[in-house]
Amino acid sequence: PFDGKCIRIGYQPNGGGNFLGLISKDFYEFGDGKVCQILLDFLHCESISAKEGVDYKEGDELAITGNTGLSTAIHTHIQARRVSWDGISIQTIDQNQANNSFDLVPYFTGEYAEDIGNLKQQITLYQKIVVLLKQLLNL
Repeated sequence: PFDGKCIRIGYQPNGGGNFLGLISKDFYEFGDGKVCQILLDFLHCESISAKEGVDYKEGDELAITGNTGLSTAIHTHIQARRVSWDGISIQTIDQNQANNSFDLVPYFTGEYAEDIGNLKQQITLYQKIVVLLKQLLNL
């Protein structure tokens, strides 16, 4: 979804199964005045091709969706957190019962798109890719 670095790969037996964490290269300014990076954890992966410590570009393949951990069907669960990262440790910005994540829906719908307009452009690109893939699969 963005240029970033794979900073962790692991297995959560009682939850996310095989997972990887990708931290954004860029910093984003949010409506509450926080300026931070975004950490996306991709959960339930069947296999992970990304390597920890390696930089990736938007669109690079990181993993294959799967059904690992506590899962009832093949899917990829993405958990987003606002963080600061010094190259060694991660500090989460938000503290909540949703595993310190933040709701991406307002950014997807455009409500807060000016805060991280870059993500809105990327989402539009992915929507176009999905349409093209659907058309190809129907051939």
